Order: sequence, then structure tokens, then C-alpha cells
Amino acid sequence: MGEDPLFEHLLPRPLKNRNDVLRATLDIEMSFTGRMDMMSLNVFFMESSKELRNAVKLFEEGVFDAAFYAVRSAAELAPVVTYFSGCETPTDNDEFASWKCEGRFPFDSEVCQKLEKVCAPYREVRDAIPEFFDERKAALKRVNKYIHRQGFRTFYTFSPVDADRHVRRMDAMAGEFHSFIMGAVAEIIMLRLSVDPYPMLLRDPDVMYRIRNISFSKPLSDDVVGVFLTPKIVDAYRSTGFYGDEAARFRGNEPFNKAAYNLFNFGIYSRAEGNDVRRQFQLLTVSDRVAALVFDMLPDATYLVANSGFNLYWADNAGLEGGFSTDFRETGRYGEVPDFTNRPDDRGYATRVKIRDDYYVVHHLNPLSNETIGKLEVIDPG
Repeated sequence: MGEDPLFEHLLPRPLKNRNDVLRATLDIEMSFTGRMDMMSLNVFFMESSKELRNAVKLFEEGVFDAAFYAVRSAAELAPVVTYFSGCETPTDNDEFASWKCEGRFPFDSEVCQKLEKVCAPYREVRDAIPEFFDERKAALKRVNKYIHRQGFRTFYTFSPVDADRHVRRMDAMAGEFHSFIMGAVAEIIMLRLSVDPYPMLLRDPDVMYRIRNISFSKPLSDDVVGVFLTPKIVDAYRSTGFYGDEAARFRGNEPFNKAAYNLFNFGIYSRAEGNDVRRQFQLLTVSDRVAALVFDMLPDATYLVANSGFNLYWADNAGLEGGFSTDFRETGRYGEVPDFTNRPDDRGYATRVKIRDDYYVVHHLNPLSNETIGKLEVIDPG
């Protein structure tokens, strides 16, 4: 833009903590809630993340008023989904229907007021760190001057005699923007944590290895927590009953060892750690156990597809650089797909085999003999 005289009023500049902000947007996008009544609303947090990226791009191109607005938009989307999370039926109520149809819907200030009434977890989180949320409200009032263009310091236009002053104004604006977007990222994270605590629970080794359900959410990364959430905020959040009650649900469970945890949650199997996995077979699903037994039986098996593609398992010799290719329908259990053996694929061969009552597609580097296939078919996962 700077090369076009029609856009010489724009002053592109780098954003401090740019990579930290972008990394945080990925964390927010990957923090899927596993609440069945909320699954379709994950898109709100995904959209907030994209708005934050838009803001980074706009700021770096010098379009600062639109950059401020994009951050505000991202921060205003998050309370909406948190508000719905407190409703008895988040996606089946009049307000959500009105929102979808672009009808009458409360403004942001009204949503925030209602949020404290209908969403007990949010209310508890807000009560734990009131100064954080108060500062976010004050920050919005400050940056609204840039969004609504109030005061000459918010203008792109300036007199040549004011050039030096304009540069100082832009420097001050850049500092205000940096503070605003950093705080907005933290606010969106805390609103996400008011829906369910799993992005934080999964960071706690005393809890994460005891969880018996596969979480759709990914834990917040160390880098993002370190940059955006102060120890005071983290400790305050973990002190809430919302977090503590959910953590207590798993305290009595036997903890997974790391090898079994990786298999159960991520489908990753290390043959060198096979003994650790077998010691905890009783904690694993049938398809988990089948995957471990298949990989142990076939040293050149690389990955396995189970449960109509819902479960993918990777052995330690599966190079992931080129991705993988399979038709998930081929693991269907109703016989609509014919069996195949040693079918060439982009990584070697694929074989469909029935073990117990389910079909699995095993991908392997070398052709299997009939004897080996027979041994696969009588695997007993227990």
C-alpha cells in the first residue's frame, strides 16, 4: 500500500508479540468444547480467532481503525457463545434462533449483563479476577476513540507542520493497540474457560492422566499461558469451584502411564513402550487394544483405521510427512464394502480384516501372507 500515493497516509509497522498472538489464535481454535449441546457453537471461538488474525494484518498494513474494530469484534463474539453455554438448551432457544435469522439480539453490553445471570461458571471466574474484567471494560472505552474517530489524534490526516507530532501519535496508538489485542486474547481465553475447563485441566498432570474420555479440546500451550495469563489469573481460575469440581470427578481414577495415555488420546503407539501399554489394557478401548496387538504382530504396519474412520492409530514407524490415504467407509461393519488384501496404496499396501465383530484397515509396507492374515483375524483384544 505504501507505494501507491493514494495510500501514503498509511504507516505500516510491525506488531510486537505478533507470533504470540497468532499462536494463541490456534490454541483458541483447537480448544473445542466436548459438550454435546455446544458442539456446533465452537465456530464462535474459531471466528474470534480469525478476527484477531485480521486485526494483526490490518494493523501491520497501517489500517489502524479497522484493526481496533476487528479486535473489538473478536472480543464481542466470545461472550455470545459463553452466554449460550449457560442456557438450558444452548442451540434450541428463542434468542439463538433470532441470532441465526439475524433478528433482534442484545447488544454486547446487554449480553455481558445477562451472562453473569445465566452462566454460573462465568460469574465465578469473573468474581475470582474482577480487576481483569474491569480493565478489559476500561480498555474498550479507550480504544473506542479510535474506532469512532473521536479527536484529531485518531485521524490519518495531518498538517505537514504536525508531522513529528503525528508520528508520536501513531507510536502511542501502536502501544494502545498492542495492549488492547493482548488483553483481548486473554479475555477470549477466559471466556472459553468459562464454557468448560478442559483446556486448563489437560495441563494438570495430576488430572489429565486420570481422564477416561477422549477430549475434543487441546490443552493451552505453555507459551500461550506464559504470555497471556499471569500466574495470578491461572491460580484464581484453578481456585474456582467450577474448575475444582470437574477435576475432582477424575481424582479416584487410576492414572494412565504416558504410553497408554498417548494411545488412548492420540492413537500413537510406540512398540518400545508396548509393555507399558499392555499393563493398562483394562483402561483402554477394544480398538486401542487391537491397534497395539496388530502393531506388535506386524513390525511393518504403519497405521490402522477403525470404527469407520473415527479412530486412527499410528505406529512409531509411520512417517507422516506425506499424509495418508484411506477411504473411511472401508471399515464399515455391514459388509457393504468387499474385503481386500495387499491392495497397493501410496505407502505400501492396505488390508481390510475383521477382528472380533469389527472391521479394520491395516496399512503396511510389505504384502501379508495368508498365514499372517489368519493370525490377525483371531487376535483377542480381551
